[in-house]
Amino acid sequence: MWSNESLRQIKNIKKNQPDEQKYLQKIAALIEDIQKSPFKGLGKPEPLKHKYEGCWSRRINIQDRLIYKVEKKEIQIISILGHYN
Repeated sequence: MWSNESLRQIKNIKKNQPDEQKYLQKIAALIEDIQKSPFKGLGKPEPLKHKYEGCWSRRINIQDRLIYKVEKKEIQIISILGHYN
């Protein structure tokens, strides 16, 4: 499940990311890995605090993180651009 914010960010990637296909493949690989094992694996998963308490993040690249939440085996993608903005 994608949040409205993450869907907006996907549209921005398609407009602004120089290597869009590679970037989207990385996101897809992270999501696939999250489905297998939500709290360990690719992208250095780490639990978040404060504003994002209850969420986890994984590195997409040096500047962007995939922020997600797992509830009852359902993955909710919160954000994919930025570093905890």
